[in-house]
Amino acid sequence: NRALRKEDIELLYKFRYFISDLCKNLEREYQQIKEYGTVLTLCHGVRMSTEEVKKLKENIDNLISANGFLSTSLSKDVALRFAGAESDKEQSVLFEIGCNLATNNL
Repeated sequence: NRALRKEDIELLYKFRYFISDLCKNLEREYQQIKEYGTVLTLCHGVRMSTEEVKKLKENIDNLISANGFLSTSLSKDVALRFAGAESDKEQSVLFEIGCNLATNNL
């Protein structure tokens, strides 16, 4: 994820075979899970700074992007464990991501 976030071309090149294999595996998994129905809800739990949470709240109903991979779960409880406990500077955040499996794009 760090290589993607920082757009580190040299590091990405070193991981090119892993990234290629990951893409193939994601495609294979997609072919299998699209039979579950038309929408798959995934959960992602994370701690974020108060400022980051504020920015997200200001952009409700807008697209957000990440230049990395998100670890997700079908279980809300598992995602909440990853979000951990809140502190003075960080808040626990749960993302519920609806994936339309009817599309042909990953």
